[in-house]
Amino acid sequence: MISQYLGKNTGYAHTIFYITCVLFTVLWVPTLSVVEFLAWFVGTHILVGYLISAFQHRYCSHRSWEPSRFVEVLSVFLCAGFVLIPNMGWASVHKNHHRYTDTEKDPHGNVHSVWDNFMAFNIAPSKHGWPRWMFRDLLYLYQLKYYWEIAILFGALMFVIGLGGFWVGSIAVAYIFQVTLNIIGHPNRSPANRPWLALLLLYCGELYHKNHHDNPSLSRFGLIDVPYLLFIKFLDTKK
Repeated sequence: MISQYLGKNTGYAHTIFYITCVLFTVLWVPTLSVVEFLAWFVGTHILVGYLISAFQHRYCSHRSWEPSRFVEVLSVFLCAGFVLIPNMGWASVHKNHHRYTDTEKDPHGNVHSVWDNFMAFNIAPSKHGWPRWMFRDLLYLYQLKYYWEIAILFGALMFVIGLGGFWVGSIAVAYIFQVTLNIIGHPNRSPANRPWLALLLLYCGELYHKNHHDNPSLSRFGLIDVPYLLFIKFLDTKK
């Protein structure tokens, strides 16, 4: 099944798609009214905060909290629908980021060029280990197998219901979030807290970055941690 996924994912396919989404968004945003822009801006940042920060990062990579099965299934589907990299691949890349932080083996961060950071999540599934617990769960295996099919069907549905711009714009924001996070969070090749930037909705508390690297098992990174306060605090079944 992994070979089937890698056969469909050349690595560059994701990057080309993401850059296309960014260019589309640059042209699309000026056409929005103030109300439409605010609705998109707030909605997409909440989406990014949950799917990437709370689910991909804190649950799939670190298991620092536990969603209900219904929330987990919905989240896995939405991660594929918004083309956020299969959960198994995302977690494998992030685990190696912690294993090799700020060394040449770190898949992203200031030890690499901006372009290599663009490519990190896209080519890494063929180069890094996979979380073993996910192999025991058909949910993640089926997401891996049908990832592109889910993304295409979900994207088509979003355009049919008139939310195609929101879909593409959200993917663009998610891509920028993922590419820039570890560059900004690792100045001088070392994890650092940047609370003044962590307050920005885009970074969703992720820039309490040293806190996270010091204690990866914690589900709350800092005082004003949007994904924790909005989602994990209420959805965590471990409590």
